[in-house]
Amino acid sequence: MELEAAVKRAVDECIREGILEDFFRKNKAEVIAMSIFEYEEKEVIDYIREEERAIGREEGQVEGRMEGKKEEAQKYGRLILRLTEEGKSSLVVKIATDDALRERLYEEYQL
Repeated sequence: MELEAAVKRAVDECIREGILEDFFRKNKAEVIAMSIFEYEEKEVIDYIREEERAIGREEGQVEGRMEGKKEEAQKYGRLILRLTEEGKSSLVVKIATDDALRERLYEEYQL
């Protein structure tokens, strides 16, 4: 059943049942219009809220990735410093291209 027809039916049933009969008889058109408007307004508000949540989740994911990259860069820098301090600068070039070696050294140096 269409929304407008359902609202009209509900108002008519209230009048027949004597529920706020005088009020509904005097204000039937306004009651129907307001009921439809408020129903549609709720749908719009719910839609907007969900869209805002999706945007928030997306922004959170971007921030999380940025934070992860920042932490990885800091860890990489600490590894380079440690290798340089220990006179192992030849490994610096290797860790730039060898992910497995870099990960092993992270563990070895507890970074």
